[in-house]
Amino acid sequence: MDRKSLHKYYNELFRNPLEIAANPIQDVTALNKSLKFKADSGFVEILRKLDIQLFVTREYEHLLLCLETVDGKINQSFYPIAHPSGIAIHADHLYLASTRNPNAIVEFTKVSDFQQRVESKSKNFSFMPYLPSRIKYFPGQTYFHDLVFIDNQLFANSVGNNGVIKINFDTSIPDPIVWKPNLPEKHQSKLLSGNYLQLNSIATGKSLENSYFSASVEFPGKYRPGHQKFQVDKKGVIFSSNGEIVCRNLTRPHSARMFKDKIWVNDSGYGTVGYVEDGKYFPVIKLNGWTRGLHFVYKYAFVGTSRVLPKFEHYAPGVDHKKSETGIVIINTETLQIEGKIIFPNGNQIFGIESFRNNLPNRLFMPKETTNIKHLNSIFYQYKNT
Repeated sequence: MDRKSLHKYYNELFRNPLEIAANPIQDVTALNKSLKFKADSGFVEILRKLDIQLFVTREYEHLLLCLETVDGKINQSFYPIAHPSGIAIHADHLYLASTRNPNAIVEFTKVSDFQQRVESKSKNFSFMPYLPSRIKYFPGQTYFHDLVFIDNQLFANSVGNNGVIKINFDTSIPDPIVWKPNLPEKHQSKLLSGNYLQLNSIATGKSLENSYFSASVEFPGKYRPGHQKFQVDKKGVIFSSNGEIVCRNLTRPHSARMFKDKIWVNDSGYGTVGYVEDGKYFPVIKLNGWTRGLHFVYKYAFVGTSRVLPKFEHYAPGVDHKKSETGIVIINTETLQIEGKIIFPNGNQIFGIESFRNNLPNRLFMPKETTNIKHLNSIFYQYKNT
């Protein structure tokens, strides 16, 4: 199966709402070819030195990955889930947005102990896995992208409602919109009728009032995101909490994050990552691909790069489509040099990147060594790169 056929296979999965609610992943859906990777020594060493497990969503391949170092090598495990996007980690919990219809936010909880069962041959575990503990469903129009914690509270940006929602897992009642852009009255009626702005990320401050929000356009226009005539070049913005624009002239900005009192953001359409200062965007480096996914640990920025979807090549006017690649690049924010890189040769799109640090390895999934993923009958998988 070539790369084009591989991407077509994934694109046809999880299109029926019944598939989402029933979550029928007994056939796994993940193929070995898409999980193969090439990591350089710098990437391996930085993960080892930071002592982190790196969580990555590959949205169009329906994969949540966990990358860590074991005995000087990259260990990769995965969980198949429909179109994953944002990730947020808080205490011993990991939260994941799944953006098919219906939308869902899944809570994973780190196991603290195991009960030995008679039929089980496993006696000891050298790690504590994350396992699904709760899930909350939302209408497909909610269309979640980013997930963040602000003051111990989970927030999600609802792209379909052009606003931010405060998530309460303790009730099945739909959660309220707590922030939306302060647009002129003539645009207000459109904000709850569909995706007009592609409001896709949250740069968290100490409160929602100190946070920032990236969007592909400032106002609703004649064409909406996803339409071939939707204009994106230099139309992207970053909103402040009071609805003012703090930066313009971006192209499909994603993954806005606060780091050392600056707003950092991926200018996806030009394949760059940079920061905002005095109302202007300053790119610090240009990478090979559509930049999306941004996470800081110590002095390092983990930046995701993706292939440009053929249907939306005009959304990335500054990216060389033929050279674009799917992977994660580690940038030293002090020297602005690339110090590590992992590439998925057959990968498609990366969305979110987060990490968890602990002295005891804690994988996201129960391990099962295999090189024949298609025939597993468990929902937790361990991948062995061959």
